[in-house]
Amino acid sequence: LAFYVNGEEVIPETEFCPEKLRITYKGSNMLLYLNGEDSLIIENKGFNLTLKLMELPSKNGDVPEAYPLAYGSRITDNHLKIISVNARYCIGIHYYHGFADLKGPCKLNERGDMIDNRSILHISPDTLCEIDISPTERHHSAFSVPQVQKDLESINADWKAFYAKMPAVPERYRHSADRSWYNLWASTVPASGNYKYPTVQMSMEFMNSVWSWDHCFNAMALSSADSRHA
Repeated sequence: LAFYVNGEEVIPETEFCPEKLRITYKGSNMLLYLNGEDSLIIENKGFNLTLKLMELPSKNGDVPEAYPLAYGSRITDNHLKIISVNARYCIGIHYYHGFADLKGPCKLNERGDMIDNRSILHISPDTLCEIDISPTERHHSAFSVPQVQKDLESINADWKAFYAKMPAVPERYRHSADRSWYNLWASTVPASGNYKYPTVQMSMEFMNSVWSWDHCFNAMALSSADSRHA
């Protein structure tokens, strides 16, 4: 994240907790938190926010460079969509109040025409929005207004319950242990699909070529505190 005032980069104040990230600068503030496995909630008050989609390079016969690797469109008055072609992800942007739009970058296509890929998200001040990132498209009717305070309290309670199970460590190791516990908790997904139990992932949710010993390190860390989870 980078922040600018009149073209000059500034350093805002940041507050990070397990359940949220809050950014403030001269009366403007922005709250970000993850709601479930796929959704990022942004409560923006005062910032002009721009989010750019990182494009993977074309390879192995994937989409030629002449074509956009990501493109966006407006679905309804308050719902936008970006398709990341070779990352195979769909990004749904739903704003509940305020305004957001997709604009840029503009590129030449194979015919020499200038095309706006509409993969850069612009979020206006005083906007509450949800960004859903998943391999399948989530219909705009499935979005509902987030209960921000209730969500944060629920996430914080879940973190505290996980943390309470972790073993005691000598004080000199406290900082490293706390970061390790947080990483394990943040990498835990609920039981669903192929997962019969809540599962700690050692990397991204969708991947192949997974080695069993990758997961053993997580299991070792959890074994003394939560054997079933391990």
